[in-house]
Amino acid sequence: MSLFRSAFQEPPAVYGPLVYAIGDVHGEREMLASLLETLRAIPLIPEDRLLFIGDYIDRGPDTSGLLDDLIALREERPNTIFLRGNHEDLLLRARGSEPPHKVSADEWILSDSMNHWTQNGGRETLESYWPEDDPDALLRWTEMIPPEHWDFVES
Repeated sequence: MSLFRSAFQEPPAVYGPLVYAIGDVHGEREMLASLLETLRAIPLIPEDRLLFIGDYIDRGPDTSGLLDDLIALREERPNTIFLRGNHEDLLLRARGSEPPHKVSADEWILSDSMNHWTQNGGRETLESYWPEDDPDALLRWTEMIPPEHWDFVES
């Protein structure tokens, strides 16, 4: 009998596919890429399921690129589940509200829904789509987001 046991123990055998839950990515494209690289190295089997628990957008620096990656992942792994989070709901409410009104060169009036969204990370999402040479793009903000991104968020 040993008084000391090794800290390392073989993991128990796993039978059947696994579900990997991923939440609150928040526009962090590079972090998601690193996580997916780690999961692929395990390796994932085709029957394993990825479950994304919403909040893909806002706060992080690259919502636009991250949504491109998630759309590609949906093609690569069709059994992946994408749930809508509260940040996607905020975006959709802002989209359905009154458009912004420009008051002066650097002052805008936003609807309550748009204001709520931008104060909760929506500003960073807008910046990831913003054309560099268009200071008035906020007037057409819903058009800056590609249709395939709208389809993804709505679905």
